[in-house]
Amino acid sequence: MICKNCGTQVSEGQNFCEVCGNAILTNPPGAEATYNIENTFPPVEQYDHELIYPLQVEAIGQVSESPKKKHKNKKLFIIIASATLALIIIAAILIVPLIINKTNQKKYDSTIALLSTGDYAQAKKQFIELGDFEDAQAKAEYCENKEKYDNAVALLDAGNYTQAEEQFTELGDFEDAQVKVEYCQNKEKYKSAVELLDSGDYVQAKEQFVELGDFEDAQDQVENCDNIIAYEKAEELLTQKKYDEAAEAFEQLGDFRDSIEKVKYCENSLHYLQAEKLFESGDYTAAKALYGNLPEISFPDATEKYSTCVNKEKYKAAETLYSEGSYYDAYLAFLALGSFEDAEQCMAECVQSFPYTGEQYRNPDYAWNDLSLMIVPPDNDQSRNYIKIYTPDDVLVSTIAIDQGATSEVFLPQGSYRIRNAYGTGDWFGEADMFGDEGTYLVLINSESDNDLFNLEAYGIYTLYLRSADDVIGDPVDSEYENRDNF
Repeated sequence: MICKNCGTQVSEGQNFCEVCGNAILTNPPGAEATYNIENTFPPVEQYDHELIYPLQVEAIGQVSESPKKKHKNKKLFIIIASATLALIIIAAILIVPLIINKTNQKKYDSTIALLSTGDYAQAKKQFIELGDFEDAQAKAEYCENKEKYDNAVALLDAGNYTQAEEQFTELGDFEDAQVKVEYCQNKEKYKSAVELLDSGDYVQAKEQFVELGDFEDAQDQVENCDNIIAYEKAEELLTQKKYDEAAEAFEQLGDFRDSIEKVKYCENSLHYLQAEKLFESGDYTAAKALYGNLPEISFPDATEKYSTCVNKEKYKAAETLYSEGSYYDAYLAFLALGSFEDAEQCMAECVQSFPYTGEQYRNPDYAWNDLSLMIVPPDNDQSRNYIKIYTPDDVLVSTIAIDQGATSEVFLPQGSYRIRNAYGTGDWFGEADMFGDEGTYLVLINSESDNDLFNLEAYGIYTLYLRSADDVIGDPVDSEYENRDNF
């Protein structure tokens, strides 16, 4: 059979077309008239976009007039038509909702998939279109909240905490919106506290950080504020040169900022002040030790003051040598000081006047005179001479000074003597240092006995020619160099 509505081939025994749903009517054998139901069901082509409503039968009529039949056949036709119509209505009631439900379910499932991708705007639109199908309205509300939630999160991420808080508040108990509200409030307070911290209002900043409790690093910031406040107080003490108190304050701050370096600076400052007092009191050795340990970058004059202490020590030592009569050593010490203070003048004062020609010292135990000894230096070297005469056991008997071009006579007891000769053309530094290291120091040697003893007899008249280049009458006298300290 063929559907008269859409032309589709219909299997024998089917009452409805599988394509358009049109009722298939078969005339009973011997029927004189046939009936056609027109315009009952339009073809269903797109179930996803069209809704099928119960079939409305517009008219059932005769196709053509035929000669009147028997009343019995007419009644039978009416019964069949009524039954067919009833079947059509029942089919519409049963099938159409199934088709609608299937279409909505398919759309619901696709919208759920869309929801899982995060496209809440489109999902919301499609859930609204589904009307009361399942939980579509709840899902539409969920999508709307999700959109608002995501917008609030974006504002939060952008640092716009005030607007984000407003939107999270509007969301009520949706997901963790209330937690986010509290988070935004804390973020706003944290931001305000940081601004106070940056502006230098550490006390107010600390109060706000304390209110934040364990939020983020608020506790660390509280400690940071405490440290900054303590650091500034320590800085103030340092400015007031209260180094003891400042050092203690910085030490309590541990490694906060440059507190360790500031502790060291305070200690060095105390050492500097102590060094200044020691310097003023004349304790240059102790002052020098303190100045020498101070960093030049923080105490630029410490190096100079250290050098001053060194020179002060040397000056003081030179003065001591001078007062002890060690004029040559004092001379060298003042010479090393250069132009420091009055060192040059003191150096000049170390040079002594050469004594008058003649005996300078006589040991009272050897006061008698048994013999004469004339001492004649060379007259061509412009030297000044200083003679020491000892007994064999190194007891000093006499000292004689002979100026340039002069001679000297000394009277001695008879006996054996050691004779030593110092000479020079430079400065004289007294009988202790004589000509200093610039002089020459000799021990005279008796050529006959080949030792340093000369035997002088009573009533003898002796002449000693020092370093004579000419041949003279008498026994030759040699010499050996001697160290000044052993002269």
